[in-house]
Amino acid sequence: MKLNDKQGIPIPFDWLTADDRSIPAISHVSTPLELALHQLHQGTVAAHFILRRTGLFQEDIAKQNFKVTPRQFACLLSNIKHENEDMASTIGLRYLPGSFHEFSDLLMHSPDINAFLSNFERFGFLYSPLLTPRLCSTSRTTSLLFDDRFGVVTHLKLKRFMFELMASAIVSCINWLQPKPLNWTLEVCHPRNIRQPCMFDHWGVDVHYESPQYRLSIQTGDLARQMARASNTVYQVVSQKCAEYEEQTISLSLLDIVRGRLRANLRDMPKLSDMANALEMSDATFKRKLKLHHTHYQRLVDEVRCSETLLLQKEGLLSDEQIAEKLNFYDVSNFRRSLKRWRALP
Repeated sequence: MKLNDKQGIPIPFDWLTADDRSIPAISHVSTPLELALHQLHQGTVAAHFILRRTGLFQEDIAKQNFKVTPRQFACLLSNIKHENEDMASTIGLRYLPGSFHEFSDLLMHSPDINAFLSNFERFGFLYSPLLTPRLCSTSRTTSLLFDDRFGVVTHLKLKRFMFELMASAIVSCINWLQPKPLNWTLEVCHPRNIRQPCMFDHWGVDVHYESPQYRLSIQTGDLARQMARASNTVYQVVSQKCAEYEEQTISLSLLDIVRGRLRANLRDMPKLSDMANALEMSDATFKRKLKLHHTHYQRLVDEVRCSETLLLQKEGLLSDEQIAEKLNFYDVSNFRRSLKRWRALP
């Protein structure tokens, strides 16, 4: 893939959009659709109702090479959520290791939890096509956060549904591969009066409500836990195959690229014109593309700053004064006011 190395940070010329047919239907859409039709109202919900407004037909989804767009996949999950929000954890139980061929084997044979989570993050474009997983580690905890990859998970209820699905998938799969008890912590933005799947209680997950961001965490010391089903030989073979596939695939979205560049320049955030220039497009074109992703540049800047600030505050790594300095705020009071505004973002 061609790279633009301006300002020292590589940027792909090619990226995925919300309307690219990039998601294999047989591995991602089939399971949610089958589970929804089987369980919702004891199978009385018709397929065309679950598929409404998606532009998809049930007979196409079973085709070997048929792919759907992120926008279609988000609409499908939104339809399922509308019928029964508990379907998130039900789908999550079946989601991993899934039907991703060698990528499923990669998770199955990861030698330890650290390798499992690292692989999930690295190949998140396949495992989690709508939400980009981001792994953040400190000496105490390792957290998995998710960014909206295409700007299609805009509704708060759909965001909660998607996070719950991913959290259920990861916790259930790791608990299956490594059966010893683990101390999972789940931070959710919604209040306690909104139902939470009983499976999280069954797994012993510590759920924190009304948190500033969705986050799944585990103690960093647990990352070295060995996986009981792992085969080192199989792992080495599939690791090579997955790496080769990655080299030949466009895996980043426009929002992934912009957020990545912003995180690399926290102290000196690039201006909109600088970012557009790095992406080799005009300011107007860049604004128009962001609008198609239901966002704008300042919102992304605020989102990245807020996420990094909350992470540092959560771990107690830096004081507010030090965080303000890191983000190039000269006045800590101004920083605190800005943080309140950032946290108000939906």
